[in-house]
Amino acid sequence: MRVAVQSTVFLPTPAAGAGAVEYLVAKMAEGLARRGHDVVCYCLEGSSVKVRTAAVQAIGSIAAREAVIAKDIASDWPDVLFDHSLHQLAQRRFPDGAAVTMSHGVAPISPWAHNVVFTSEHHGRLHGREHPKAIHNGIDPADWPLWGPPAPPSPALRRDVGRARLCWIGRLLPYKQPHLALQVAMDAGADLALAGPVVDETYYRRQIRPLLGDGRIHLGELSHEQLPALLRDSDAMLFTSDTTEPAGIVLLEAQASGRPVLAFAQGATPEFVGPKAALLVGTPTQMVKAINDRFWEGFDGPAARRWVVENRSIDAMIERAEELLQQAASGGSWCLHP
Repeated sequence: MRVAVQSTVFLPTPAAGAGAVEYLVAKMAEGLARRGHDVVCYCLEGSSVKVRTAAVQAIGSIAAREAVIAKDIASDWPDVLFDHSLHQLAQRRFPDGAAVTMSHGVAPISPWAHNVVFTSEHHGRLHGREHPKAIHNGIDPADWPLWGPPAPPSPALRRDVGRARLCWIGRLLPYKQPHLALQVAMDAGADLALAGPVVDETYYRRQIRPLLGDGRIHLGELSHEQLPALLRDSDAMLFTSDTTEPAGIVLLEAQASGRPVLAFAQGATPEFVGPKAALLVGTPTQMVKAINDRFWEGFDGPAARRWVVENRSIDAMIERAEELLQQAASGGSWCLHP
C-alpha cells in the first residue's frame, strides 16, 4: 500500500526527550515500511523518522502548518492516510479519500474525520463512542530489561530494611493523582519514589510537597536510562490515575521489567495489564492493605513480560494499525463521524 502517515506538527517526529505521540507515530511509520509498504511521513522539520518524509516549516499556527500538509496530501492521495493531526484538514479537503484517524488525547475530533481509532477502548468511550476501535499504545520491550527480585536495601540507607519500596512514574498532574500514591505509601509505612516532571506548580506546592519525607521522595524527571534502574530497585509500581487517563504506557514498562502493578480497576487500566500481572483494587484503603500483605510476592515477572510482548508491544501496535489501514484502503468504513 501507499501509506501517508500524517504526524503532529507540534514537535519533530520523534521528539528528543519528549513527545510520546511523535515517538509512537515514528515507530508505526517505520514498522509499516519494514512490512513492505510505501510510506511517507508528513511531519515537522527536524524530524528523524526513518522513512521518506515531507516536512513543513515550524512557522505559523498549528492550523496553518496542517493546511500546507493537507494541500500536499490531497494533490496525490495515497491508498490510505494514517492521520494523527489535530484538525484532519487533509480529509476535509478530500473527503472521499481512504483514511484512518487516530485520536491521542482529549481534543475534539473533526466531523470530517473518517474511521477514528483510539489509544484504548476506554479512550473511545471518553469521546462518546459506544463501540470504539483501538490501537493500544505499545512499548519496545527491548528497552526494558527483565529484572529478578530487587536486592535488599542497605541498612545504612533505610531505617527499617523491611519497608516496602514502591515507585510511581508519570507527569505530576492532578488527574494522575501522585498525591494519592504518597498518601497510600504513608498509610502503609512504605517508601515511595515519584519520578516525573512537575507540570502544575500550584498542585505540586499544595498537595505533593507536604507529603514528602520519611522515605517518600521526588526524583524529578528521569532519563530513559534511569527509569529501568528505578523499576529494578522497586518491589512494585503504584498507578493512581483517575478515569480520564486514556492509556497506560508506564503500566507496560513495569510489567516488561518484571514488576507488578497496584492500580485502580477503572478507566483504561484493565486494558493495559495482563492476567495476574497486576492487582486492581477499588479504593486507597484496599491499596494500603495490599501493600501490607506484600501483594507482589509470588508474582510471575516473565509471564507478565510475555503478555506485553504479545499484546502491547510496538510490534503488536504496528500489526493492528496495518490491519485497520488495509480495511480502510479496501473500502471498509466503521466511522464517518465522531
